[in-house]
Formats: sequence, C-alpha cells, structure tokens
Amino acid sequence: MRILKQLALIFGVCLAGDLLSVVIHNFLPGNVLGMLLMLLLLWRGWIKESQIQETAGFFEHNMAFLFLPTCLGVLELSGEVLAVLWQILVIILITTLLTVTVTSATVKLLSRRSGGRKEDGYAA
Repeated sequence: MRILKQLALIFGVCLAGDLLSVVIHNFLPGNVLGMLLMLLLLWRGWIKESQIQETAGFFEHNMAFLFLPTCLGVLELSGEVLAVLWQILVIILITTLLTVTVTSATVKLLSRRSGGRKEDGYAA
C-alpha cells in the first residue's frame, strides 16, 4: 500500500505538470513542469523525501530500462537520423560548449561572491 501511495503522489505531480502545461498553452512541456513542481514541493517541505523515497529510488535504479522504448524508437528512425547527423553533432557541440561556459562562469561568480571561503571541504 505504501508503494501505491508513493506512485499516486509522483504520478499526481506529473499529471499536475501536464495540466499546467495545457493551461499555459504548452509553453513548457508537462514533464518539465512536473519536475519543477516536484522540486518546489520538496524544497518547500510540502512533500517530504521519505514520502516518495522508495518508489523514486526504484525509478532511479531502473532508469536505463525505462528509456529502452525511446532508444528503440530512435533506432527505427535511424535513416532519418543519419540524414541529419552532422546537424545533430553541431548542435551537441554548441550546447556542450555553452553548458561548460555557463557552468564555469557561474562557479567563478559564486566563488567571488563567497569570498573564496572553503565550504564543505571544497576550495572555492
């Protein structure tokens, strides 16, 4: 019964994200809004980690299995993917460089703001 309650809570938040996506005319995908909503609920303490820990852990440990249908779908479209492979690789390169740059700038900014203090065993 505990697992069913956890599943209901997780899927309820996912459903709320989907409904919110419809309300804002699909400006953001429902799954993204659901994750942001779950983050907000956990951060504010309205949902405790212990309330979803067991089921969330199961999903986390079996994530590769859960992505299998998506991977097989990409394989079915391999001809279409190969036709635009160079475009995909360029996008991957640009977004990777952008992510590294933004992460580096964020770390430098936070390091300066903290005054170079050592926190949690890491040098800033």
